[in-house]
Amino acid sequence: MKYIIPAFSGLGNTIQLLVILRGITAFDPKAKITFVSDNKFSQIDFLSSFKSENLIYLEVENNFSFKLISKFRDESYDYVLIPFLGVPIRILIMLYLSGAKKIIQHVNSNAKSFTTKMAYLFKFFSYKNIKLIPFLNNRKEVDLYLDLVDEITEKAESIRTYSIDLMQLNKSEKAKKSNINNPYICVQVGAANGGETPKIWPAEYFKSLISMLRDEFEEYEYVLLGDKGDASLYDFNSFGLKVHNYVGKTSIQELITLISDAEFIICHDSSVMHLSSILDKAVLAIYGPTDFERTFPNTKKSMFIKQDLDCIHCMKDYRLNEKTALKNCPIDNACMRLLEPKLIFEKIRKESIL
Repeated sequence: MKYIIPAFSGLGNTIQLLVILRGITAFDPKAKITFVSDNKFSQIDFLSSFKSENLIYLEVENNFSFKLISKFRDESYDYVLIPFLGVPIRILIMLYLSGAKKIIQHVNSNAKSFTTKMAYLFKFFSYKNIKLIPFLNNRKEVDLYLDLVDEITEKAESIRTYSIDLMQLNKSEKAKKSNINNPYICVQVGAANGGETPKIWPAEYFKSLISMLRDEFEEYEYVLLGDKGDASLYDFNSFGLKVHNYVGKTSIQELITLISDAEFIICHDSSVMHLSSILDKAVLAIYGPTDFERTFPNTKKSMFIKQDLDCIHCMKDYRLNEKTALKNCPIDNACMRLLEPKLIFEKIRKESIL
């Protein structure tokens, strides 16, 4: 059968969307699954790193297009699976008009968004081929995605942990692109591509943490990771000896390779966290106001640290977006600021990670 899934939200969400592919192919090994995206957050770049005969990726512009509707209809999709966030209205309408045999879509009945209203409207006029799946709070994101698959078959595997085969650079390419000679730790120093967000740890804290780790664990080097937009957050070249600054300097494939070869990863709630999880790497995630219960991968090698504040997770269930949460915080982003480097360092020592 043929499936199409929109992937227009952040890269971290797209990484977790792959659980749908795992769920579908568990009962339909010959499935053809198309992920459609504008590649704004490198979603297509990432998907092209995934080795699967079942996967097709389609890059489109976020514009209404009769030509694209015609393409959708020509494909004669059996199912359209629409996840709970990030789908532009124009794309949503075109998927409604795709002629698919069945559309399965998340809806949040407590939200009064235009997307939710439109879903109920199209359901009213096309009730036979649209199935609306409730967005459940306090549920892992991967399980929310699998709720869509469960509507297709009872055989879908409700998996919460998974590893996938990602394309890596060959050894000669890695040698050309890296001057790292010893075991190393990856450290993600930014998030949201340098945009306004309350979920990042202060850059000077990372500098202090690396200094502590360097004194305690002399055998390791440190690789700084981040998007191009993160490069302007701080002078990362000032982090000292044994530190390699890769902020804004890697392709998706190079990022995957650096993470897969690392001994350990320190990061935020981000795409790096989810990549580390699916690559089955030991990871420590520094959590602030984002929805911990929904996003934390909870694998055996995944660890976290967060503050126990009354206002923690102010972004839970999308009560606030990142910009609003940062702008309106009355305690100066204390959930991240009060997580001092010494606390992270002691967590690493206590867990015997290194």
